[in-house]
Amino acid sequence: KMTIKLIKFLQKRLEQGKIVIRPVAFKPVTTTSARFTNHGERYGSTPILTRPGSHLTLYGSSNDLRHHHTSNSNFSLDRKLMSPSPLALSSLPLPSGCGRLVGYESLESVHKSKARSSRLVGYDSLESVHKPSVTRSDHLTRMLASEGSGSLADLTPSPCESGVMAELEAALRERDSEVVYLRQTMEHNEQVIFRVYQEKERAWEREMRRTKTLHENRLRASAQKSHKLEQMLMMQTYQLQQDKKRLREDLDRSERESSELRQELDLLRSRLEETEWGLCQKSGELALLKSQLKETQGEQATKGHEVVSLKNEVRELRLEVEQKNKEISALRIGTDYQKQQQAEIEELNLQISELKSKLELIPRSTAAKDTQVPLTDSESLRGEVARLSEKLRQEHLEWERERVQWAQEKEKVLSYQRQLQLNYVQMYRRTRTLEGQIQGLTLEMDVEGKNRTKVASLNAIQL
Repeated sequence: KMTIKLIKFLQKRLEQGKIVIRPVAFKPVTTTSARFTNHGERYGSTPILTRPGSHLTLYGSSNDLRHHHTSNSNFSLDRKLMSPSPLALSSLPLPSGCGRLVGYESLESVHKSKARSSRLVGYDSLESVHKPSVTRSDHLTRMLASEGSGSLADLTPSPCESGVMAELEAALRERDSEVVYLRQTMEHNEQVIFRVYQEKERAWEREMRRTKTLHENRLRASAQKSHKLEQMLMMQTYQLQQDKKRLREDLDRSERESSELRQELDLLRSRLEETEWGLCQKSGELALLKSQLKETQGEQATKGHEVVSLKNEVRELRLEVEQKNKEISALRIGTDYQKQQQAEIEELNLQISELKSKLELIPRSTAAKDTQVPLTDSESLRGEVARLSEKLRQEHLEWERERVQWAQEKEKVLSYQRQLQLNYVQMYRRTRTLEGQIQGLTLEMDVEGKNRTKVASLNAIQL
């Protein structure tokens, strides 16, 4: 119970924050053979400095304190120097003459002294360890004597009590030696702790410098990055402003264009209505033109047949013209022959005229010479003249007949040529009229196709 109370008291002290440094902790161990043993449990990193012949069990160092504090926060991290447990005190060998009542009285006095001096036995800090051990032992002796005197005041000293007192004094002396050893151990542990703390402090400083340089580099890099980002944002802002300005200009231009397009659309709608009416009229006209086209196509077919027949006639006429040309060439040859005959006739006429002149001279000469010229000669001359004149008359008639025939043939050829020319002129006029009609129909069909495309486009725009 006293141990539990002491642990609770130390826990309260820890909760109040009065303990600063407690590098070493001890735990009481119940032994089976004696009150103290030289082979107690030791853990931690602090080297064992147990002097020979001591009955103290030591536990741990600062590492053990940290482990003990993290494993169970309800326990104290104080350096504890516990007095022997009641079981250990009761296991002390008593003299043979001691009674049960005396041992009980001494045990109660030990418990009372332990309960009252637990505040002195447990060390809260290093200052409590550095106090002189003699004062602690004297004070503990006085406390035990004062406590024990209350319970044994009416009893006479006995060998048992003197033995117990001797045991207690020996225990106190041993405790003082343990306190001295504990001081040395705590000083060593304190140096170790200070060295560990210094190493940790240097490590923390190095880590702090490394972290500082790292964060400074990061801060510098982030500043450069932020500066670049700021420049990029400024450039993007400027570009966005320019884009906004350009888009506003585009918007104004598009609005103007849209207004112009609306006006054009209204105008086109009015024109579309007019063109629709015009298209209706044109469709009627187109139907009429189609009917006319059919008629003209029929006429063109008939004209084609006529053209074919005219071509055949022209071919025949060409053959006739060639034949007539041949006849004309033959007539020209005949006329040349007639010209030759005409020349011969003229020569004969000259001969006749000469003979006539000779005949006229004959009667004159006969008047002078009637008896000289015989009658037979004059008759022969007259017969010759009559024969020559008859021959001349026959040749003249033949020539006239040939001339009339040539003139008739020439007139016939000229009439054929005039007829061919008229036929050519008629065919040319007909072909020109047909070509004009075809061109007009094709133009009308093209205009109709264009109007249909315009109407389709306007309908698409309206939709």
